Amino acid sequence: MAFSKYVRKKINTVVVSIVSIIILLAPSAVQAAPVIQEFTIPTPSGFGRNITKGPDGNMWFTQIGTNNITRVTPSGAMTDFPVPTPNSQPAGIIAGPDGNLWFAEISGNKIGRITTAGVVTEFTVPTAASQPRDITVGPDGNIWFTESAATNIGKITSAGVITEYPVSSSPQGITTGSDGNLWIIKTSSVSRVTLSGTVTDFSLSPGASPVAITNGPDGNLWFPEIGTNKIGRMTTSGVLTEFPIPTANAQPQSIITGPDNNLWFTELNANKIGVMAVDGTLVAEHTLPTANSRPHQLGNGPNNTIWFTEQFANRIGVISNIVAPTPDPENPAGSSDSTNNSTVVPGAPNTGTGNSSPYQNLFTIGTGLSLLGLCIAGVGVYIRKYSR
Repeated sequence: MAFSKYVRKKINTVVVSIVSIIILLAPSAVQAAPVIQEFTIPTPSGFGRNITKGPDGNMWFTQIGTNNITRVTPSGAMTDFPVPTPNSQPAGIIAGPDGNLWFAEISGNKIGRITTAGVVTEFTVPTAASQPRDITVGPDGNIWFTESAATNIGKITSAGVITEYPVSSSPQGITTGSDGNLWIIKTSSVSRVTLSGTVTDFSLSPGASPVAITNGPDGNLWFPEIGTNKIGRMTTSGVLTEFPIPTANAQPQSIITGPDNNLWFTELNANKIGVMAVDGTLVAEHTLPTANSRPHQLGNGPNNTIWFTEQFANRIGVISNIVAPTPDPENPAGSSDSTNNSTVVPGAPNTGTGNSSPYQNLFTIGTGLSLLGLCIAGVGVYIRKYSR
């Protein structure tokens, strides 16, 4: 069949349009769901607990079962460094501004410092049997930690000088808020603590029982509520909002802000890692490859990855292929504004739109494919019309 120059030009135009659509769709097709990989901890019964990225680009985690601090490379190679105090039960760990890593010893009643070469130094907490648990870098550049059995929080300088501040009830998790204060999580409340030790408590829903807290990309405080199966959000002025988790009895445990500006949290009972946007929309729940692994703690890793510990599987996991949002010139920090401050009614449907993510783009892909089909149909019409 022969086509006129005019018809060939029209067909070429349509073909170019089809190719352009395919090119536009390609990033969405490539940006598939995150990929999960697991690495077995060489030492049996390690019970990996908290995990964080070190200043050397490796991940570092505590082994509460074997009394080790472990370095794991991005490829999964692990090196153990024993804690000098026997049965210290190392828990929370964080990279400090001094280029070292700092960790809390629940049974050792100490705060440990480890260099990236594996040299450990320990500092005894003044209050006996205080059970140091979680740890963070404060807005003042010092290391702050919770004492879950002593109703204190502590501050330790890079030189090892410890100062304690009393707080009401048993503090669990701790983080630095967007307001320049420390925020701690307790069984029935969230507390704001100034650098001078002034405490302000904000009540939670009955039975919430959270143990972890993080500063969200929206400037609010986020925490998983184990007892109510919800994710809680609190503004720095104390306004509480709760978002139900669809999976029943999930037991949310740990929470962090991911590289995609969503909140990532572990679900111990459900064997999943959940993803929630700052408006409370559930983005995804990722089931882990190993059954009944009980994912425990999360930590941001290099190259937009998220690492996690698996309490029962004696493994460390990493989630890759997480796409960070494109910076907005009008909002360089990349944070999302959240104005929904009404408490969510238990069981009520969540109608928020959420943040755009690579695995929420089915509508976009479907629309593009529809346009692609129309273009192909157009070519067919031209061929039928001018080939007679």
